[in-house]
This record gives sequence, C-alpha cells and structure tokens, in this order.
Amino acid sequence: LFLLSLAYVVRFAIHNRSSLEQNLDVEPATLITASLLYALTHVSSSAAWMAGLRAMGHPLPFKTGMQISLVAQIAKYLPGNVIHYVTRAGLARPLGVQLSSSGLVTAIEIVATLIAAAFVASLALAISPA
Repeated sequence: LFLLSLAYVVRFAIHNRSSLEQNLDVEPATLITASLLYALTHVSSSAAWMAGLRAMGHPLPFKTGMQISLVAQIAKYLPGNVIHYVTRAGLARPLGVQLSSSGLVTAIEIVATLIAAAFVASLALAISPA
C-alpha cells in the first residue's frame, strides 16, 4: 500500500509538472532547510514516545525505539494515521511493551502535540496578528 501511495504521488506530480513549476518558486536552501526540520520532527516524536514508555517502566534502548518509531512512520502515509500508532505498538510488543502502555503513551503524545501546536500558534499570533 505504501508503494502504491508513493506511485500515485509521483504520477500526480508528473501529470501536473507544468503547474508545479509555475507555482512553486522555492530556493533550494529553503527546501533543504524545511526538509531537515521536518526530519527532526520524526526524531523528536520518536524521542517523546520513548520517554513516555521509559516513564512507564519500559526502557527501550534508544536505537531500538528509534527504529520502531521510524519504521512505523511508513504506515502514517497509509489511509488513516491510526495504522502508524498500531504498527508502532505492534513492533514494540515483542520487546515487552504492553499494548495498554503503548496506547496510553500514544494518547499522551497526541495531547502533547495539541499543546505544542497551540503554543506555536499563540507565538505566531503574537509575532504577527495579521
């Protein structure tokens, strides 16, 4: 499903190439910076998930936790972001992480994401109310 989704995106981009070229005027440095910052969100999200698990008594090694979380990111792009969380919980289960613990940490992560989004939005409005 992931490969089919990726193929669809590539097909769409090729089909709409002229429109993209006309409307997408982005400096390469900006695109690279944005890509690196987006990649950091995956790392910080993975670290937050592992911190929650550690607080609940499931000390996954950093490398293992990062691998689980980043592999599960692929499922994020399948229909319904829920598959991402289910995949992550399923990959962590053989390492002794209970599904109930993983589910609770995921709920905390979602709430933390909403709080962070509200903070960033408030900061943006304070900088530029327009």
